[in-house]
Amino acid sequence: MYRKNLKDIFLYNDLPMKFFLLVYILSFFITVCRACTLRTATVRINNNSSKKILSATLSHRYSNVYRNQQSFVNILNGQISQKFLTVEYHTGFLCTGQDWWHITWLAEDGTTYASDPNNGQCWLNYVAMAASRITSSVSIGRLPVSLARMAVKATVTAARLASQNDQSSNPDGFCDHKGCTLNSDDINSAFNINLYPSTNEGFQIAPPSGACSTNYRELRLCPGFVQLAGLDLPYNDIIDPSNPPKAPNKEACCTQCYLNIECQAYTWNSVNENCYLKSASSGRGVVTSIAFSGVRQGK
Repeated sequence: MYRKNLKDIFLYNDLPMKFFLLVYILSFFITVCRACTLRTATVRINNNSSKKILSATLSHRYSNVYRNQQSFVNILNGQISQKFLTVEYHTGFLCTGQDWWHITWLAEDGTTYASDPNNGQCWLNYVAMAASRITSSVSIGRLPVSLARMAVKATVTAARLASQNDQSSNPDGFCDHKGCTLNSDDINSAFNINLYPSTNEGFQIAPPSGACSTNYRELRLCPGFVQLAGLDLPYNDIIDPSNPPKAPNKEACCTQCYLNIECQAYTWNSVNENCYLKSASSGRGVVTSIAFSGVRQGK
């Protein structure tokens, strides 16, 4: 069987092979020549929402490499949180990735909010993640069996990511993250996430390199939990139990647990309205009339 070599490809008008060869050379060049430096910045929540924040969870992703998350409690209106989130990202030649941001918070009146960008940037990220996986699979001295297979892999990967990150079934999916990319101006900086009363452009990421704003919406979520009335689940607290977040009702406490990726169970105290978020269930629990608990199904 006749097999084409590089000379044949360039001498004759074989456009498909020229295209795939160009894709491979570009991917190889990026893999070999990029120079990435890990950078960090710190982020606090600036509460200008007009309501006291009982509990908040801020998440950051840099492309598909770094995932950073921090929980906050009891941020008065007009104040900046004492705690901060350290975020990681890259700078350097051919190392500019996408930074993605997501926030949920519970207000004192029991309303839960979450960032809700309507910018379609998640689809760009699916493509970027697929390209990143393809690039990382190329190693020096080993050619792929078929360059055409790379294009097929990109399509399949993007489709799979779109399915896995559907925001209707996964609150931590990319589609509800706001894209706001950090660069060299933000190295070692300390900046704020600003929350404003209006749900229209009321969530603002404000690094030194330039602010990005998007919308947020009200949430009413608590699926997938086994409810345990009259039971207190001790131990395994995610947040210091001496200063837990508040919740005006058991539904608001369950929502806080649902929106926190570390939380697998919760206990709500009906007397002091404390909401104890747990990394795991602690067995059968302690019987008490003032407690209401829940455990994620399968945990």
